[in-house]
Amino acid sequence: MVTYFYDSYAVIEYFKGNEKYKKCFEENNGVMTHMNLIEIHHALLKQFSEKGADDTAKTFSRCAVVPSLDVIIAASKFRLQHKNVSFVDAVGYVYAKNNGMKFLTGDKEFKSMPNVEFVKI
Repeated sequence: MVTYFYDSYAVIEYFKGNEKYKKCFEENNGVMTHMNLIEIHHALLKQFSEKGADDTAKTFSRCAVVPSLDVIIAASKFRLQHKNVSFVDAVGYVYAKNNGMKFLTGDKEFKSMPNVEFVKI
């Protein structure tokens, strides 16, 4: 069993029914930050329904973690080097790396980075 840091992209694809993400969520454990929950809720609210967005946020809220100050500082430095990566993704990537997790995403900016489970549709 793998423990993942769930990037917002991954959760949204799972919600959409993307089979490539199904196994990652149903056979493994994962975490995310509250900022990921905001991104996920907003994306689902625009694409689907308020109920679907609310239910998904409630379901994944049990997986939400609070990054330490060390993670935030390291993420800021990471973001300075990788300008195409959002601050939310930078925090997630550094959190995953520091906690022995894989960063689960399909965002092209992470495709060749270490410690990433890259799943593209």
